[in-house]
Amino acid sequence: MDKVGRFGIFGGQYVPETVMNAVHELEEAYDKYGNDPEFLEEYRTLLRNYAGRPSMLYYADRMTIIARKVVTSLRLHQGNQQFQRCRCGLRCCNL
Repeated sequence: MDKVGRFGIFGGQYVPETVMNAVHELEEAYDKYGNDPEFLEEYRTLLRNYAGRPSMLYYADRMTIIARKVVTSLRLHQGNQQFQRCRCGLRCCNL
Protein backbone atom coordinates (compact mmCIF):
# COMPACT_ATOMS: atom_id res chain seq x y z
CA MET A 1 0.00 0.00 0.00
CA ASP A 2 1.37 3.41 -0.88
CA LYS A 3 1.23 6.59 1.20
CA VAL A 4 -2.06 7.69 -0.37
CA GLY A 5 -3.74 4.47 0.75
CA ARG A 6 -3.98 2.76 -2.62
CA PHE A 7 -3.44 -0.94 -3.20
CA GLY A 8 -2.11 -0.92 -6.76
CA ILE A 9 -4.04 0.94 -9.45
CA PHE A 10 -7.50 -0.35 -8.47
CA GLY A 11 -7.81 -0.48 -4.69
CA GLY A 12 -7.98 2.04 -1.92
CA GLN A 13 -9.04 2.72 1.63
CA TYR A 14 -12.74 3.31 1.88
CA VAL A 15 -12.91 5.07 5.23
CA PRO A 16 -14.96 8.13 6.13
CA GLU A 17 -12.91 11.31 5.97
CA THR A 18 -13.68 12.11 9.61
CA VAL A 19 -11.72 9.05 10.84
CA MET A 20 -8.77 9.27 8.43
CA ASN A 21 -6.59 11.01 11.05
CA ALA A 22 -7.15 8.13 13.45
CA VAL A 23 -6.36 5.62 10.68
CA HIS A 24 -3.08 7.40 9.94
CA GLU A 25 -2.19 7.42 13.66
CA LEU A 26 -2.93 3.71 13.83
CA GLU A 27 -0.76 3.01 10.76
CA GLU A 28 2.14 4.99 12.25
CA ALA A 29 1.87 3.19 15.58
CA TYR A 30 1.75 -0.21 13.85
CA ASP A 31 4.76 0.68 11.71
CA LYS A 32 6.62 1.60 14.89
CA TYR A 33 5.60 -1.36 17.09
CA GLY A 34 4.60 -4.00 14.51
CA ASN A 35 7.85 -5.98 14.82
CA ASP A 36 8.29 -5.59 18.57
CA PRO A 37 8.20 -9.08 20.19
CA GLU A 38 6.56 -7.74 23.37
CA PHE A 39 3.80 -6.06 21.35
CA LEU A 40 3.23 -9.18 19.22
CA GLU A 41 2.98 -11.38 22.33
CA GLU A 42 0.42 -9.05 23.92
CA TYR A 43 -1.50 -8.87 20.62
CA ARG A 44 -1.63 -12.67 20.29
CA THR A 45 -2.68 -13.00 23.94
CA LEU A 46 -5.54 -10.57 23.38
CA LEU A 47 -6.63 -12.40 20.25
CA ARG A 48 -6.54 -15.76 22.00
CA ASN A 49 -8.10 -14.82 25.36
CA TYR A 50 -10.32 -11.87 24.53
CA ALA A 51 -11.34 -12.12 20.87
CA GLY A 52 -11.48 -15.94 20.84
CA ARG A 53 -9.13 -16.38 17.88
CA PRO A 54 -8.06 -18.77 16.71
CA SER A 55 -11.32 -20.38 17.68
CA MET A 56 -10.91 -23.22 20.11
CA LEU A 57 -12.28 -26.63 19.23
CA TYR A 58 -15.01 -27.79 21.55
CA TYR A 59 -16.15 -31.39 21.90
CA ALA A 60 -19.94 -31.20 22.10
CA ASP A 61 -20.91 -34.29 24.12
CA ARG A 62 -24.67 -33.97 23.79
CA MET A 63 -24.50 -33.13 20.09
CA THR A 64 -22.31 -36.18 19.47
CA ILE A 65 -24.77 -38.46 21.25
CA ILE A 66 -27.70 -37.04 19.29
CA ALA A 67 -25.79 -37.39 16.00
CA ARG A 68 -24.96 -41.02 16.76
CA LYS A 69 -28.62 -41.77 17.49
CA VAL A 70 -29.70 -40.13 14.25
CA VAL A 71 -27.12 -42.04 12.19
CA THR A 72 -28.08 -45.32 13.86
CA SER A 73 -31.75 -44.64 13.26
CA LEU A 74 -31.12 -43.84 9.59
CA ARG A 75 -29.07 -47.01 9.15
CA LEU A 76 -31.82 -49.10 10.75
CA HIS A 77 -34.45 -47.43 8.58
CA GLN A 78 -32.37 -47.98 5.43
CA GLY A 79 -31.75 -51.61 6.37
CA ASN A 80 -35.46 -52.14 7.00
CA GLN A 81 -36.31 -50.66 3.59
CA GLN A 82 -33.85 -52.96 1.87
CA PHE A 83 -35.27 -55.95 3.74
CA GLN A 84 -38.82 -54.99 2.70
CA ARG A 85 -37.75 -54.68 -0.94
CA CYS A 86 -36.10 -58.08 -0.79
CA ARG A 87 -39.25 -59.67 0.74
CA CYS A 88 -41.41 -58.00 -1.89
CA GLY A 89 -39.10 -59.23 -4.65
CA LEU A 90 -39.25 -62.77 -3.32
CA ARG A 91 -43.06 -62.67 -3.18
CA CYS A 92 -43.32 -61.21 -6.69
CA CYS A 93 -41.08 -63.97 -8.09
CA ASN A 94 -43.07 -66.68 -6.23
CA LEU A 95 -39.98 -67.86 -4.39
